[in-house]
Amino acid sequence: MSLKSKGIKVLAVICAVVLILGLVFVAAGYISWKLFWVIVIGTAIMAYIVIPWLRKK
Repeated sequence: MSLKSKGIKVLAVICAVVLILGLVFVAAGYISWKLFWVIVIGTAIMAYIVIPWLRKK
């Protein structure tokens, strides 16, 4: 396994953890739903645009 593929996997795991933490913070009332959706959209952009772009490089 190359260093590049390990980095992509780490980035994917970080995105998943951010989504889970965002959902927990919304449930606990620390952040608003609007901020949660901004986090979801940002993570989706990472998943659909950035990660495939990194694989091609």
